[in-house]
Order: sequence, then C-alpha cells, then structure tokens
Amino acid sequence: MEKFIEGSWRTSSDRFTGLKDFIILSNKAFPSNVGNKNVHYSELYSSWILLMYAAHEASFVGYSESVMRVFSYLNLRPDKLPGNIKSHHISRTLLLANEVKNGISHQNQSDVDLESLIMNASTSNWVNNSALMRLDKNAWPDAIEEILGRISFDGSDTSWMNDTYQGSSNTYKGVIKWLVQERNSLAHGNRPDTFEAFDIILDNVDVIADFSRRSKCFLQVALASHFPQLLSAEVGDVADMNIGENVIPFETVHNDISIGDHVLLKQRTGKLATSYVKSIKSGGKNLNTAEAGSTEVAICFNRSVKECAIYLAF
Repeated sequence: MEKFIEGSWRTSSDRFTGLKDFIILSNKAFPSNVGNKNVHYSELYSSWILLMYAAHEASFVGYSESVMRVFSYLNLRPDKLPGNIKSHHISRTLLLANEVKNGISHQNQSDVDLESLIMNASTSNWVNNSALMRLDKNAWPDAIEEILGRISFDGSDTSWMNDTYQGSSNTYKGVIKWLVQERNSLAHGNRPDTFEAFDIILDNVDVIADFSRRSKCFLQVALASHFPQLLSAEVGDVADMNIGENVIPFETVHNDISIGDHVLLKQRTGKLATSYVKSIKSGGKNLNTAEAGSTEVAICFNRSVKECAIYLAF
C-alpha cells in the first residue's frame, strides 16, 4: 500500500531536520563581533521563526492532502462514510460552495466549479474538490485540533497537546501558540525586540516536529479505526517465542522495514496504537533495514507490543 500519511510525515521530518541544521549553522556563521549585534540577530531570529512556521504549516497541508488520497484509495461514496466524517463533509461542502459563489478562492481550490461541486458531493468523486481537511486559517493549535476532530473516532483524544515534551517546560500547545504569535508579528512588519535563547529555539523545533509526528499518528489511528481495511500490510510472520515486551521475533518479514519506521499496533481488545522501530537484528548482526523475505529477524519497538498484530503505517 502507498505510504499516504507516512510519506508526508517523512517529508516533514526531513524538513525539520534540515531546518535545525540550518539554524545551528547560521548561528555559528553569525558575525557577533561585527556591526550592530542586536540588529543582525534580529534578522537571523526572524528568519528562523518564518522557516519554523512554514515547516509547521506545510506538514499539516501535506497531511490533509494525504488523508484525501486515503479517501480516494478507499473509493467510498459519502453515504458510506462514518457519521461524523459525513457530517463534516456536508457542512464543509456547503462552506466551499458559498465561497465559490462569492468568488472566494483558496490555494488548490481556485478553479472549483460550483455546479460540479454540488453534483459530485454525493458521489465517489466527492474527494476531488473537498474541503473536508482544509486548513482554513493560521495553524494555531486549536485550528489543528479542530481539523483532527473532523475524522475523530470513539475514544479519540487530543489531550496530549497539553503535555510537555521530554522535559520541556512548555506544552505542545504553548510552543505552537508562541510560534504562530511570533510569525504573525513578523508578517505585520514588526521587528522582534525580544528573543528566545538559541538553545530554546532548538528545543522548540523538536517540540514542533514532535507535535507534527503525534498529529500524524492520530490521523493514522483515526483512519484505521474507521476503515480496518487499511491494516493490510502485516510486518511478517511472528515466531513462537518470547524475547521481551518490546521485541518481536519474526520467522519471515513480508515487507521492507527500517529503523525509525512507524507501525500500527492492534491489540487483542481491538484498540489501535502506534509505535516505531528502535533496532533490528538478524543472524547476530544489527541491521538498518530488514528486507522483504528476510528470515529470523528480531525487531525492537519503542513500546510494548506483546499480543499485538503489527502493521506497516500507511
């Protein structure tokens, strides 16, 4: 199966990694002993904020497009959608129709035809011009939470947004709010007169990247909860032995899997969760990737996977 949302996350992850490298290198190159240090740092700091926000918003635009590709893959008519998704589809189709009628256009939807939009809204072609997952405003945490809610499922929970990240003093929501506020101030032509410390900037990049990752996991669990047919790519055949809570021995691996890859876990209760690969061993050797067809492979995950069916993330 195509790496729909997982592919978008990998693109976003690479972007955040490159951004962090750029911030480190540009800070080293900053001529601290030349000219007006405050003015120079202000410009550098501003560029970091704008690039951080661009990476943040782009990740959710990518996820939104990927979710719609999943719906296209499923090829379902709206009347076959779960109730809450169908309700959001209808209300947002009406919103989009009103925008088209009044000449309001959005990126990637500037050529939407009102008649086609209405005619296709109840057919399997509804995904072509849908606003179901569109980000309507700046990527504030509440706006992201609202988007995730459009495909929510029984038991879904976004309270993790109020958690702190690996010892950070700020919550996910707090850091995202800070980022959007800083970006908006710059967008209105204001030069920053106070700056976060360099180390805080780097920490915030990590928080924003992990906010994106956890949102991605929410989307995958939500879609798989609504559409179990998406859980079709099992990692492999599990051997009949117990190595540990986090380690699964596979007799044969059915699909390529690498360190860092995300998987979906289905517990005996039917509850879904996500995990990722921490290490891979075969024949006494550490591997970066276990290729499809590999035998006697032990894979260690970042959480307990005992009594779970394990599927590649889509």
